Amino acid sequence: MDDRSSEVTVLSVGDLILDVPEADRYFDESREILKRGDVVIGQVEIPYTLRPQWSAWDSHSAPATDPARLEAMKNAGFNVGTCAGNHSFDQGHYGVSDTLAKLRELGIAPAGEGENEEEAYAPALIERKGLKFACFSYTAVGPKTVQATPAKAGAAFIRVATSYENDTYEPGALPTHIYTSVSPAALQRMRRSFRQAKEAGALVLASFHMGRMHSTELQQYQTEIARAAVDAGAEMVFAHHPHTLLGIEMYRGKPIFYSVGHFVFATDAFLQRGTALAGQRAFRPDHFQGVNTEPLIKPREPITDTIPFYVGDEDSRNTLIAKGVFDGTGLRRASFIPCFIDGRGHPVPVRRGGKGDEVLAHVRALCEHEELDTRFCWSEDGTEVFLS
Repeated sequence: MDDRSSEVTVLSVGDLILDVPEADRYFDESREILKRGDVVIGQVEIPYTLRPQWSAWDSHSAPATDPARLEAMKNAGFNVGTCAGNHSFDQGHYGVSDTLAKLRELGIAPAGEGENEEEAYAPALIERKGLKFACFSYTAVGPKTVQATPAKAGAAFIRVATSYENDTYEPGALPTHIYTSVSPAALQRMRRSFRQAKEAGALVLASFHMGRMHSTELQQYQTEIARAAVDAGAEMVFAHHPHTLLGIEMYRGKPIFYSVGHFVFATDAFLQRGTALAGQRAFRPDHFQGVNTEPLIKPREPITDTIPFYVGDEDSRNTLIAKGVFDGTGLRRASFIPCFIDGRGHPVPVRRGGKGDEVLAHVRALCEHEELDTRFCWSEDGTEVFLS
């Protein structure tokens, strides 16, 4: 008989924005599944502090949120919080330090943010059933102010260069080609960190905040970073930031979730037009006649329900819980639990024979578009999708 008592289950979800009272309710349908995990990872998307300190000039900076709302993460079973993201330094030093303090108070190990560079680049360490895991968190998006330095709080940052080409011979037209490349120094630092974690006997999990908002297109740098992480020893790669699912790749036998979407998006901060945020939303310091400073990415399809505190298009309602099962030999199998965000904004696990088929079809289409040769198979009970 196959004894699975020594197996360790890793679960990971995307962006969590808990900027509403009684945020616990958003996990009502997923809590039971999440609590079955041994290592349960969630992306802490925004800063949590009662000492607001606007620090990023970006017009879509996130306001401060009460740290008490992070208790919903603990109550849902999370024990690792990946924190590196484009909003990490939106509320300055206090936004970083108070978020980290609350996570630690709740028994949630943070990764990707720190009071200084050394702390930000260190992994969250967690041990379950004799297996050690090192969960690293990095962001490749956000203003430069997000990066932690030896003397400044912030996030673990991977610098990416972008170049544009227009071959239509129409001055001022939008680019026809966009190229992205990753800093060799950043990749070398990541490799060194992974090697040190493996030498200490830990299994490496890698989380990246990367991609383009609301876009389902993979850019060069995303595959470069994710595959480099696997080459350096990562057992699983999870990514987020686009607020929509992206394709899944099995690379050298390890799963790369190029975006797990967002899981809970509960805030009205990005909808408000009151006096407190109106000026920030309208802030365009480089605007001048003939200079295009407006966002180029628009939602693809209007949402069909009026979901309170929710920003996103219809496709963004497809989401998932990434899953890996480990034993002493490493990763045994990888899968995902399909979910759909309902009319209340709750991520609801869905099954084969119903909405689960639609979520899987969406994932298949994303993989086919990027020519990712991933195979999918429903579990016998129709609750999760195995990857190979």
